[in-house]
Amino acid sequence: MKPLTIATAALLSLAAAGSAAAAQPLAQYSLNQGKVHFGVPTNWVAMMQKTSGDPQLYAFQVPNAKAPDTLTRVTVSTHQVGDMTAFAAFVKNAMAKAAQMDAYASEATPGGQSTALRFRAEEDGDKLRFREHFYYKSGLAVTLRCVSPAAIPAASSWHRAYVRACDALAAELAK
Repeated sequence: MKPLTIATAALLSLAAAGSAAAAQPLAQYSLNQGKVHFGVPTNWVAMMQKTSGDPQLYAFQVPNAKAPDTLTRVTVSTHQVGDMTAFAAFVKNAMAKAAQMDAYASEATPGGQSTALRFRAEEDGDKLRFREHFYYKSGLAVTLRCVSPAAIPAASSWHRAYVRACDALAAELAK
């Protein structure tokens, strides 16, 4: 595993703690025999994993005292796609599937990124914010999905820290 940068570790720790606490140890994970690797704060609970076959994934529950009855989660998944043409089709399909969710409302994507998606939607009656990133690595479509309760104000310190952590994880996966 590649070590995370100090900045990435600090941002992930900040999101997990919801404060400017010092960086905490990161738990390291990999998918597809190490082709995809990343670290998350040790207090993010791995609630699901599939590390063989296709697709592969890790899903984490992120502690959230602001909305304890709504699951805040981060998922990293891989799908074998072969080439860039298949990757483009994968991304297009994922974006179309998102648009069919209940109460779907698109949000601006920073920098007009064609492989990133921001939206709000409902799952099982819960109003949620979604941040998705898609990457192509060695024949794999890598998806990062960060999901948090929409009821938490975007200006809250918890939400800002959570967004920074998702952005830091996105940057790590983009390498």
